[in-house]
Amino acid sequence: MIHDLRAEYMGRYLRPLRRDDIEDLRIWRNESSLNRYLRATGQISPRMQEAWYEGMLADPDQVFFAIGHGEHPMVGALSLYNFAENSCQIGRIIIGEASERGKGLGRLSFLMAMAAGIRYFDRERFRLFVHPDNKSARAMYQRIGFSDTGITRPFGDGGVEYEMEIDRQNLYVRNEEMKQIVVTNDPTEQNREQDHA
Repeated sequence: MIHDLRAEYMGRYLRPLRRDDIEDLRIWRNESSLNRYLRATGQISPRMQEAWYEGMLADPDQVFFAIGHGEHPMVGALSLYNFAENSCQIGRIIIGEASERGKGLGRLSFLMAMAAGIRYFDRERFRLFVHPDNKSARAMYQRIGFSDTGITRPFGDGGVEYEMEIDRQNLYVRNEEMKQIVVTNDPTEQNREQDHA
């Protein structure tokens, strides 16, 4: 979906994923070290990436963010998607810049995206799926306060992924940063994409 949401916390921010971001995202998605736990797509060509981007903008059921800070306008990306009643999924996260990994940016990006989900989409619960071998991601989700639901789904390699969820109350109780995250609308972002459409 085309959106104009921006979330910020102590110099880190989320903003709408732009057309001029998608080549970097495509390169990261093609790196085997980064795509191991993402949906298998094979090598993504520039044409495939462009088609994905157009479809994402037209899909009212997903909101994609670029992750940035300071002079780094995009170091990764993540999404809110599968909106249903008062919940949605969060995930599809990738921290593409190697120098930014292991610094807590993934966790903070999740918090900023969920703040946007609460304040602008009125979500009360967030769900995600995690592969059991993805131990660092699972530890991050548990630190945020996600808990297992007991639901599984098939994963591409024949294994399974486990569903985890958190509600709004636990999110705020477990994460002091939630109260300090600023979420705003920046109409220039929406106009930027409409001008390219």
